[in-house]
Amino acid sequence: MANTVKPLFKWRKAMINSDLPATTKHVLLTLSCHMNEFGTSCFPSIDTLNKETSLSRQSIITHLQKSSESKWLNIKKRGLGGQQWKRNDYSISWPQGVDAVKEVDVLPNIQVTDLSEGGQSYKLKAVKEIDSSSSKYRSVNQAKKHNVKSHIPEWLPSYLWDAFKEHREKLKKPLTEHAEELTIRNLLSFKEKGFNPVTLLEEAIVKGWPTVYEPKNAIITQTKTQYVDDLGN
Repeated sequence: MANTVKPLFKWRKAMINSDLPATTKHVLLTLSCHMNEFGTSCFPSIDTLNKETSLSRQSIITHLQKSSESKWLNIKKRGLGGQQWKRNDYSISWPQGVDAVKEVDVLPNIQVTDLSEGGQSYKLKAVKEIDSSSSKYRSVNQAKKHNVKSHIPEWLPSYLWDAFKEHREKLKKPLTEHAEELTIRNLLSFKEKGFNPVTLLEEAIVKGWPTVYEPKNAIITQTKTQYVDDLGN
């Protein structure tokens, strides 16, 4: 049975479609992996974000500041000593004038382990740094976009598919129309085996893989008859 999208996922959708710089979105997406479904209170260290985003410490701090200034992120101190940003407490925020994304039904996600340094960690990961304003990318792919999206399955979020395509561009391995069809076919095959295709595609993006693979880790598997909701419902 489908579940209602939680506040964190509404915020991700709106943030991704905002006019924030691509690297700022990358940092926010990665940070949001440490939040619960309500987007509240997480406190990963800069070192953790450095490892997960492959960005420099200074770049991470700069884009966290931009996120706070643009009202997409609340930052407060946890009352501990140390470096200025080391123990900040982060939660989502909505800029004035930005409406929350309407609730939609999606397939429930699956159970994951707690990998955070405070607060739960979820499987949605950020893509590698993308220059979304690249005119070259847009000119090459604009003509294909409508036809490709027309046959994207309902269970595959279009924004995640776009992120995967941009990820492939970053790897200098752009998806051909045939490759897109094969990837979707593979995702459907894994879905029929009981795996969550959304999680598999996110896994490929965050780990820098050019395609999706059948998971070997039992943590990200599920039964064929019932999904396990990673949001704890």
